Amino acid sequence: MKKNIKKKNVLYIIFFIILIYFFFINLRDSLFVKKKDRLNILFYNQKTAFYSFGFADGVNYFIPFPADIKVLIPGGFGYYRLGALGKLVELEKKPLLYQKSFSAITSSFLDFYFYPPNNEIFFGKETPSQIFLPTVKQIWISKSNANLFDKTYIFFLFLMQQKNQFIQLTNLALKENTNEEILDEKLFFDRLIGFFYKKTYRNEEDTVQIIYTKKENNASLLANIIEGEGIRVVDLSYQPATTINKCQIIISEVDLSQTARALNRFFDCPITKGKTGAYDIIFKLGKKEEDWRVE
Repeated sequence: MKKNIKKKNVLYIIFFIILIYFFFINLRDSLFVKKKDRLNILFYNQKTAFYSFGFADGVNYFIPFPADIKVLIPGGFGYYRLGALGKLVELEKKPLLYQKSFSAITSSFLDFYFYPPNNEIFFGKETPSQIFLPTVKQIWISKSNANLFDKTYIFFLFLMQQKNQFIQLTNLALKENTNEEILDEKLFFDRLIGFFYKKTYRNEEDTVQIIYTKKENNASLLANIIEGEGIRVVDLSYQPATTINKCQIIISEVDLSQTARALNRFFDCPITKGKTGAYDIIFKLGKKEEDWRVE
């Protein structure tokens, strides 16, 4: 009897330790601990909207998207109707498509995305003309890459904001000479460049070379996303694939810059030390290039 009680106590202690471990891991990686110059959040639903909070400059942006517009989906999916993106995510079992797609659309690092529990298909040609904020239900009930602490932070962040504290960017750039509404991500990049800069990266002034193994279009798309963050991409170079074709962030400095850390976090590529020549950072795409492939 006493042995059974001791076993139960040991199990309770182990469970408690695991619980505390996951608590601190989530807290450590949450917005409560990691401060950002700018925070980009997507709410995907019938009224899809992109919100960008500027903590360094105090300027917030809001971009609404109609469901019927076609947008570029990285990974070889080509142009896809936005209202059907949720169904594509469900079929491919890749929620990261939300992050990749809207990072490509807005030329920025999308931090968090929220989407409906049921991946229904949305329709609608109209772009909302008024600024709107997500509901409490959308924050707490939606699926998301945000953990509990992040959701709590985001909930209070929106709670403290008024609609008039956002600048609405509604002039979506569309491709010409087509019968459909297709977003021109390159033209949209030209219109948005500078809006989502992060002061930290601008101040560091690191230069980045991107090395690709397949198509320059793939590297160009990533260059726009990186430059939209305020990081200088100064060269795109082709290099044939090798047997060890892995993604790498190569730096020569002993101290890690915030720019290198940001590339590491967003693209999930390890940081290694090596020769970088005239550049501060060399970003070897390796196998990651396929994830961002442009058709």
